[in-house]
Amino acid sequence: MIEEVVLDEAELEDCHRTESDYIHASMDEADTSAHPGFPYEAMTRMMDEKLDSDPYPRKRLLRFDRVRADGEIVHPYAARRDERADGRSWIIQLYLPFTQEWTELRETEFLALPLSTRDAVRKHAERT
Repeated sequence: MIEEVVLDEAELEDCHRTESDYIHASMDEADTSAHPGFPYEAMTRMMDEKLDSDPYPRKRLLRFDRVRADGEIVHPYAARRDERADGRSWIIQLYLPFTQEWTELRETEFLALPLSTRDAVRKHAERT
């Protein structure tokens, strides 16, 4: 028996018939993307904080970058409990790949941001 899984739009883009197709698509994306990527130091910090953080119940929300009102792309990597709200709310920890800065948003504010697209990344790259 196989578990039925519902895919959203963003996940459908990652579906490929074979591992080879996936690898070629990833290589094409890396060659054509305007995304600046993540330096080693940023990846290390993100992984360390993710491992040290409280277990976040909605991990799927951390899979997709979003776009702030100013056009900045934000990459969620971990979450921590909001101490000001008696630990019932969450703060999403964010990395800004274009400026290489770190910031945080309340989960409700983060959820209000639109998902990032290739066009949003390209527009941001053209502006900077």
